[in-house]
Amino acid sequence: SYGEGYHNFHHEFQADYRNGIRWYQYDPSKWLIASLAKIKLAYKLRVTPEVQIFKAMLLMQEKKQKLSETSSLTNLRETIITTYLKWQKMKNDYKMMKRHSSSPTKLESFKEQIRLARLELDMLKKRWEFEIAKLSTMQSY
Repeated sequence: SYGEGYHNFHHEFQADYRNGIRWYQYDPSKWLIASLAKIKLAYKLRVTPEVQIFKAMLLMQEKKQKLSETSSLTNLRETIITTYLKWQKMKNDYKMMKRHSSSPTKLESFKEQIRLARLELDMLKKRWEFEIAKLSTMQSY
């Protein structure tokens, strides 16, 4: 499809210069624009924040299953997003700590906290998938 398989991303986030958001996704336009930016022929490239993309993916899963808005699903979605933001902030803080030469034991301890935050996020994602499957099954009856 020459990158057009990701075209819906463009419609959801029009300001983003990419269609394929992962480095391995086929998107020649993204590669060309990114290359031009590296040699200073393109600048001020707009990129949608990861949390917005993540939230849109959760909403799309609900939409695909034709699920009605439920408070339990909304609460779970917000918990997942909050946990995702916490995890992202911890990763950024870790990068800053590395740059400022924090002690190795402090870095290792913080790295473990990041790993636990990621496990919590993964657990919430599994719960999300379970809730989506459960609600879609209940609607089919």
